[in-house]
Formats: sequence, C-alpha cells, structure tokens
Amino acid sequence: MLISYVAGKKSTLELEGRLVQITIVRDFEPWNILYLMVISFDADLSDLDIEGNV
Repeated sequence: MLISYVAGKKSTLELEGRLVQITIVRDFEPWNILYLMVISFDADLSDLDIEGNV
C-alpha cells in the first residue's frame, strides 16, 4: 500500500502516549527507503518541549 505524504495533508501521530494532529509542511523525495518531511503540530506541545516545525 502506497501512503501519500504531500504538503498540506493532515494526519495523526502518537506522541508520549497521546494522539496529536499534525500537518505536513514540506515533503522531500525519498533518496533511499526513508521518507523525510517537515511537520507542524496542530496542538500546543510546549509541555513536551516541542515548539514550531519539526
């Protein structure tokens, strides 16, 4: 199954035991089996020392 990772797409990740909504800010063409992207969290995660885009 091919998963579409494109800028603007929203998804959900599990982080520190809680579900967090994210938005893909930028995706990079895979140069090997890894896929790289910049994501933005749609919630305040400052309690986990996470701020801005990652």
